[in-house]
Amino acid sequence: MPNDGTAICILSSISILSLPARLDGQAARYPNPALQQGTVDAAALGPAGRGFFEYLLADDVDWIASGGVALGGGMLRGSYGKSQVRRIYGLGYARRIAEKNLGLFGTWGTGVDLVAAYDDTKWWGYNSRAVRLAIPLSLRWGSPSRLSLSPYVTPYAEWGRAAFLHGGCAPTCPPSSLRTDATYSTGLGAGFQLTAWRLSLEVGMMGAPTHLNHYNSFIASGGLRWRF
Repeated sequence: MPNDGTAICILSSISILSLPARLDGQAARYPNPALQQGTVDAAALGPAGRGFFEYLLADDVDWIASGGVALGGGMLRGSYGKSQVRRIYGLGYARRIAEKNLGLFGTWGTGVDLVAAYDDTKWWGYNSRAVRLAIPLSLRWGSPSRLSLSPYVTPYAEWGRAAFLHGGCAPTCPPSSLRTDATYSTGLGAGFQLTAWRLSLEVGMMGAPTHLNHYNSFIASGGLRWRF
């Protein structure tokens, strides 16, 4: 890797430690419901390969299926998620930025994962849409082409628009109404990738479940990925 790889890793570490968010990982506004995948793409954690297929289970959709092809040293991917009333379409790009071999401590590195999502739902009069940028910082033990484990933490930021219900909290409040608002959220995510040759287990979460009474205060997902 180039000499500036270590500097990029250090800057990524500083960005994580300097985030103004609490451990619950959320800013003042809610995360966008179009973003249902809690994992970062594996191409940001290590070698991308030529392509992949992946099947994930997530909180608010029954499943998410995705596939990708190698492009520009990273992975360009498309995804589709489904529940009884929701259809979520996604497009993303991820790649490894830098890594450094730490000997017995494993391989330390950082990457970038950018995703855009569109939520076509039957319930609301407006289809949510959003983009999210995540910069995972990971350690890898083992060989990425055989057996390996890669835990990571990632700062992330997301922006978009979605429809939310307002009001209706008590007799003195105004009647509830549906309004389209800008959404934003920043915070920390975490997860891991366990790889056995071409198959890997992916588990991750954006935010932390410390305020379960808040609508969509965190997202989590897990599934299997096949590389080719």
